[in-house]
Amino acid sequence: MINTERFQTKLSNTNEGVFTRNNIPSTPKFTLILHSNMNINMIVDGDLSDLIRNNSSLRDYLNSFTSKEELYLTGIRNLIKTKKFLQLCIQQAEQSIDENEFESEITENRDNYVISMRSIKNLEELKTLNEIITKIDKQFNVEEVSEIFSISSDSIIKNAQNLL
Repeated sequence: MINTERFQTKLSNTNEGVFTRNNIPSTPKFTLILHSNMNINMIVDGDLSDLIRNNSSLRDYLNSFTSKEELYLTGIRNLIKTKKFLQLCIQQAEQSIDENEFESEITENRDNYVISMRSIKNLEELKTLNEIITKIDKQFNVEEVSEIFSISSDSIIKNAQNLL
């Protein structure tokens, strides 16, 4: 007997995915039908790990989705850190805490206030970053983008020059 589970998800306004899994004890088979604004349209039967490993379009799509999610989460976390840091600065300015308490709080709870920087992983990540920034519909300078997404400004500039 074949037990079929069917999941439909709305990935965004223009992306749609249908995923079906047939639970067959010896070899699980998967059918994936993906319609996307990225022009990935396919119906494939086979093992899911083989499907992802052997299909560069699907792998690229999933990597892009993961990269966007990572950038969004980093951006939100960094905005929270910035807000907490500004609240701490206000407490110091209002003399609710002194300079020693301010320094101690930052030292003891570094992860709550300090934004760590990294380099751009690849040009695709830079393109994804640009796509996100464009959707925000606000002009950012390199330093703002760097602070929001934890990517060093030098890395952004260097990789942007590689795109030209």
